[in-house]
This record gives sequence, structure tokens and C-alpha cells, in this order.
Amino acid sequence: MNDFLKDHQEGYVVTYPAYTSMTANDTPYDTNAQVQIILLHTSHGKDIRHYNSNEQEVLYKRDKKFKVLYNGVVDNVYVIYMEEVGK
Repeated sequence: MNDFLKDHQEGYVVTYPAYTSMTANDTPYDTNAQVQIILLHTSHGKDIRHYNSNEQEVLYKRDKKFKVLYNGVVDNVYVIYMEEVGK
């Protein structure tokens, strides 16, 4: 987890080589997770909720870039805010 947090410092642009799945819900998918990633200002994810409304899932293409806006600890949970970069 330390390497992941180091790669997600404020101002960094991170690229995920695999398809990336995020929740479209306002509440975390896994409330027990040590790290919560919140995407802001997104428009290029593929909303796949119509396949399974329980998942509330949005998929992003391979090699999608995100800029880290915030990386901190809130209530003993690492919280990372990111936004999409490019298309």
C-alpha cells in the first residue's frame, strides 16, 4: 500500500494500464477499505449500471490518466481525490 500511496501524491498524474472500475454511487463501495478513491469532474467513463444496478459501476478504458488533487487521511482512512486527464 505504501508504494500505491507514493504513486498518488497531490499533483501527480497516474495511469492505470488495465480497465479501471469505480463506483458511481455517492457512498464508498467498500466502507472497510483502507484507501478510498473519489473521482471528480469525470465524463469519459462507461456507465454499466444497467447491467447490474447493485454494483453502481463505471468503467474506464485502459491507460486512462487521472490527476491526483488530494491525498490525505480522514477518519483513519486514506482518501484520494482525482480527476480525469484528457479523453
